[in-house]
Amino acid sequence: MATLVLPVEEQRVFVASQWQLMWWRFRKHRLAVASGIVVLGFYGI
Repeated sequence: MATLVLPVEEQRVFVASQWQLMWWRFRKHRLAVASGIVVLGFYGI
């Protein structure tokens, strides 16, 4: 019987929490990150 060996990156996805998955996806979205910085800037004023 053959066993399937997954790369480390795929293994991380399978054991990641929902928050981690959301954060990884959010960081890839440049417009969302820029908007978040603007919102934090307005909040700081």
